[in-house]
Amino acid sequence: MDFKARLEGYQISSKNFGNFEIISWSGNWSDARKIIIKSSSKLSMKVIESGYHQKDNLLLSFFGLGKEFAKVYKKGNYIGAIVFGMRSGIWYVKSEKLG
Repeated sequence: MDFKARLEGYQISSKNFGNFEIISWSGNWSDARKIIIKSSSKLSMKVIESGYHQKDNLLLSFFGLGKEFAKVYKKGNYIGAIVFGMRSGIWYVKSEKLG
């Protein structure tokens, strides 16, 4: 399994889902997804699986102008979605929706 994670040193606050510590990771996408969802169920915590983009807006995403979509899990179950934006290299919540 190829997965490395590190804390980014800031949190994101969400009205519906609470606060999340931001990590960045490198490695295999499917391994990372399994680890994120498994940690949610085993540790009974909420996690965000991010990295989803609209296919027609890849150019905007490249320049940091697009949206990034994320799924929120609690105890391994999908409970909602968040749309992120980025400002000065820091992610922020643009909108959110319960499952």
